[in-house]
Amino acid sequence: MKTYLISFLLAPTLMAQGPLTPPGAPAPTMKTLTQVEPRTDLATVPGLPSVTHLITEPGSYYLSSNISSEVLNAVEIRSSGVTLDLNGFNISRPLTADQAGTAILITGTRLTNIVIKNGNIFGGGSLDLNSSGALIVGAKFIDGIRVNTGTVLENCRIQHVHLSGVDRDGIFLGNGTTSVVEHCSVDRAGLGGIRGGEILHCTALNCGGVAIRAAGNVTSSRGESLLGAAVSGEGIFSSGNVTNSIGISATKSGINVGGNAINSSGISSGGTGNGIRAASADNCLGISVGGNGIFATQITNSTGRSNSDSSFADGIRGTNVTSSLGTAVAGNGIRCSDGMVTNSKGTSVSGDGINADIITHSRGENASGTSAFGLRATIANSCTASGGVSIVNRYNMP
Repeated sequence: MKTYLISFLLAPTLMAQGPLTPPGAPAPTMKTLTQVEPRTDLATVPGLPSVTHLITEPGSYYLSSNISSEVLNAVEIRSSGVTLDLNGFNISRPLTADQAGTAILITGTRLTNIVIKNGNIFGGGSLDLNSSGALIVGAKFIDGIRVNTGTVLENCRIQHVHLSGVDRDGIFLGNGTTSVVEHCSVDRAGLGGIRGGEILHCTALNCGGVAIRAAGNVTSSRGESLLGAAVSGEGIFSSGNVTNSIGISATKSGINVGGNAINSSGISSGGTGNGIRAASADNCLGISVGGNGIFATQITNSTGRSNSDSSFADGIRGTNVTSSLGTAVAGNGIRCSDGMVTNSKGTSVSGDGINADIITHSRGENASGTSAFGLRATIANSCTASGGVSIVNRYNMP
């Protein structure tokens, strides 16, 4: 009795498994790239007498070969919701063509959600700093990528596009703050290099005007504006913040930023521009031939140098300076007339080493022994000087 009961409990349950013959041959279950993202070959998109390819419908477009345009504009985008993948190919102008339009023109009343990426634009111009002041000669494209006058552009992104030799602007997206330019480069632009909202990981070299101009922030970028152009400008001009970047200008400020300069370097090699002009500078280097090395309200952990023979050009000029080094030829090493200098050093050949209202734990040096001083302050606490001092109230000092 027990044997039968155990056998019954341990017996496997047998159930029908259904037919084993497959219903048919295996079929693909994945979608093709065209099904996932329908794309149109730009070569199939017609143009106008003045445009090689005219995009008037939303969608994803791509280049399947190089474009050599002999008419005014190579590509015009007149629709929102357009992605144009240059696909590693080039847009250029034949050297024999007389047209001088734009490689990619974005035009309309109000356009949104446009992406241009992955390719090259060759304007055909070369750099020439001759006696007449010309910068780009022989250019066949006036602009590389440009938003037309009167067009309101929102949420535009330019990625991995490289341009060279344009007569005017490399990438011009206007004053909007919602456009982004990232991982792009411009070399040889008669006016501006790159202009947009946010600019990230970009370079703009050999530019006649402002090399990089942002309505927002500039990050990990380099902009150089050259002497000899019809209109010179800043290396980097930003209404936001500039971080981990380098700006160089021949006549104006290397970096001119409405917000903060952080971990950045600015050089002004001519004129009266500042190396860096900002609301605040932290861990920065500013060098100027004719102006201030660094001119900001708050300056920390930074170095500013002025090589100007003007007594108004200082190595560092600000309101509050901390843990910084300023050097100058004729101006002050550090000038904070109504502010405070802490844990810093200022050196000048013929100006004051440090000129501030309050100076603490700092050193000032005047190298010439003229009427200027190593330290000039209302209050100085725990400071040292070389070249004499002019201090109203001193504490913890010999």
